Amino acid sequence: MPDKTDKQTGVSSVQNWIHILSDPTRIKIIKTLSGDRSLCAKEIQSNFDLSQPTLSHHMNAMVDARLVIATKVGRNVYYKLSKSGIRSIILFFESLLDESAETKARGEALSNKEMSTRLSGTKKTPMLPKPKSIISSPELPDGNIIKDQKNKKKNKVKFKEEKKSKKKKKKK
Repeated sequence: MPDKTDKQTGVSSVQNWIHILSDPTRIKIIKTLSGDRSLCAKEIQSNFDLSQPTLSHHMNAMVDARLVIATKVGRNVYYKLSKSGIRSIILFFESLLDESAETKARGEALSNKEMSTRLSGTKKTPMLPKPKSIISSPELPDGNIIKDQKNKKKNKVKFKEEKKSKKKKKKK
């Protein structure tokens, strides 16, 4: 697991797990690796419509989170599901269920009345008023400006051509 920021909950590792497991492709890869079998990257790739670099990216993320174990054999990398990594995730979520049961037993959970009284103290944000008048769009210039610009370019080209022809005449 990555370094834990909070020793009790391992917030950064939990965030990392949730981030990794939020990608449907990674969930499918984990399902493919289930059953205590090691698969080569090419075998995993054959089950998906992914490029090799994309698969490698997904696999590296899962290896970094210690959800998958990578073993290099020659030119191939074989991947296997990490039982300890998966157990860590399961234990974390089970601990949440245990903690919520403990808080209810101690009466620390808020009742509906307490929640409504706490929420009633919050302020509602006001709605924005409707505009009083419609803002008109700026007037667009008529097409003459564009035509004038094109004519200027044509005139420049004609002027250059005339200059060239005069130079040629002088040389003769």
